[in-house]
Amino acid sequence: ARTMKRIGFNRPLLWIFGIGGAGLLGKLGNRLVVYDCIDEWAGFFEPGRTRDNLSRNDEALCRGSDLVFVTSRTLLERRSPLNANTHLVSPAADFPHFRKAGLDETPLPSEMAALPRPVIGLAGMLDGRVDLAILDRLATAHPEWTVALVGPVWDNLDVSRLRAHPNVRLLGEKTVEELPGYIRGFDVCIVPYVIDDFTRSIFPLKLHEYLASGKPIVATRVPAIAEHADLVRIADEPDGFVRAAEAAVAERDAELGRRRVSLASENTWEHRVETKSRLVLERLSGTAH
Repeated sequence: ARTMKRIGFNRPLLWIFGIGGAGLLGKLGNRLVVYDCIDEWAGFFEPGRTRDNLSRNDEALCRGSDLVFVTSRTLLERRSPLNANTHLVSPAADFPHFRKAGLDETPLPSEMAALPRPVIGLAGMLDGRVDLAILDRLATAHPEWTVALVGPVWDNLDVSRLRAHPNVRLLGEKTVEELPGYIRGFDVCIVPYVIDDFTRSIFPLKLHEYLASGKPIVATRVPAIAEHADLVRIADEPDGFVRAAEAAVAERDAELGRRRVSLASENTWEHRVETKSRLVLERLSGTAH
């Protein structure tokens, strides 16, 4: 605050993205506080001090902010009682970039071109959200398939059982620029998340990225994804996931692919910036309800 005063930076708009920002409330003489509540962070931890501290910070931010943005309907239901100015603005995608994943002219990386088809692919970090039992069951049920996992492996995650399958390929972390080429090599895109308090509140970034490709998608019943069950096959357990993947491999519905692409095209980061900017300006001008 002293530095801000010295450089003449008065009455800022304070926009907080992390739970640790609760300590800034009431300290900067701001004219507006915006809190981006993107996940149920406390749900990622076992009951205890860390979880309790995260919950307290999150509640303080919700109650102490002029505007709260949440990324899923679950978070909207949980945060709205704490702040009447809570708005759902879900994540989006770089549509032109990820649309390349559905275009024939997009080059396939050599390591993808060499994989036996069909390729059942996950693009994203392998961490505690991922149901390893589903990946294991996919590899076991269909040894003729390739299960391609594109992304870094969380340090504490034991993937030795997956590495034991000859048809599971852990391809490692790729740049955002490379991802469309890898997704283009998928025949089916998957979101095999465990369902717990944390994942019930999330909106996976990969959803609209997958949709932009037009490819078949199979996911567990993450609420934010299940809202789109007309475009995504939803499964509740490993054997059900295998059956849904089998149906996805057999999919030949071009119209369904076009509908996926259409939905992704309506959910871009530009749209999200416009929505948030409008709500912030309304609040600053005193016209928000």
